Amino acid sequence: MAVNQSAENKIKTVAGLTEALAYITNPAKIYEVSRINCSGSNSNTLEQFRLLRLAFNQNKGIIAHHFIQSFSPNDNITPETVHRFGVEYVKQCFPNYQVVVSTHIDKEHLHNHIIVNSCNMITGKKFYDNKESMKNNRDISDKLCRKYGVSVISTQSEFKPNRSNNNAVSTKTKVVENSATE
Repeated sequence: MAVNQSAENKIKTVAGLTEALAYITNPAKIYEVSRINCSGSNSNTLEQFRLLRLAFNQNKGIIAHHFIQSFSPNDNITPETVHRFGVEYVKQCFPNYQVVVSTHIDKEHLHNHIIVNSCNMITGKKFYDNKESMKNNRDISDKLCRKYGVSVISTQSEFKPNRSNNNAVSTKTKVVENSATE
């Protein structure tokens, strides 16, 4: 099952974006990194994100979003498949955005970190992370879960990553998905 969640903090500063990119591309944690609609090193990506936001006068407020997509260890999915899933997911959820997808293998469960520039490359409008966008993204995730043979989250789930004080993703807990009750 793929659990999609926003990181605790939206990225509002260049320093925050620099730190987030450094964390998600840390060689000690990653299997693979892909950049969609941007390229090169983290410094190149930062500059490309910045230039796009400046071109559309969107360099204030939230400048990027950090999402985490986690998979249950019970799904027996490979890092390669997790990465391919993540890339396909962002291409469907954020088709006109600059995105970095990084597959981490440093925990019991495999997970993708996804950083999305807040500015749409075509319209110049900002992406807003809200109930509607998260429902749309979950629907896409569920469709991809079925395609890749990964279990789909039901109302009751035995796997949901939690955020600890050090921003690492923890292991299994029993929860009720809030979005199913809304």
